[in-house]
Amino acid sequence: MHKSCSFLLLALVVASQGCGSDFKPVPLVAVSGKLSSAKPFNDKGFGVMFVDAKGSASGTAKLESDGTFKGEAPVGESVAYLYGASQEGAAPGAGHADASSSKIKKAFWNAETSPWKVTIPAEGKTGIDLSLDAAIATSGPAAHGAK
Repeated sequence: MHKSCSFLLLALVVASQGCGSDFKPVPLVAVSGKLSSAKPFNDKGFGVMFVDAKGSASGTAKLESDGTFKGEAPVGESVAYLYGASQEGAAPGAGHADASSSKIKKAFWNAETSPWKVTIPAEGKTGIDLSLDAAIATSGPAAHGAK
């Protein structure tokens, strides 16, 4: 009985180590900024989703009616896009089910079409400017639009 318990314990330790995987979770850090536009922004109930370049981590920021936002984002290169409050918990990149009710361009509601690329340092980032006047690529992922 003693040998079988030792073997079981050894098997659990080996199994917990994985198969040599170097997986390290992407940390989330504090971010804040503003959704800017040449036109007044008055949509309510939306947020900003940040998804890392690998699609393995995401964070959200609540969007206030004045366009400011505050929340968390994964460290590294991310794409930001808008999501509706009804979408909370939706898969990153899923887009916004009610984007048609907003006057904001549909490209800003999906990770694959959003022009907002943001680099988030390990200490977090403030002053992120997500411009609704950003250029949107007509084919393939856009490569600019966020500062």
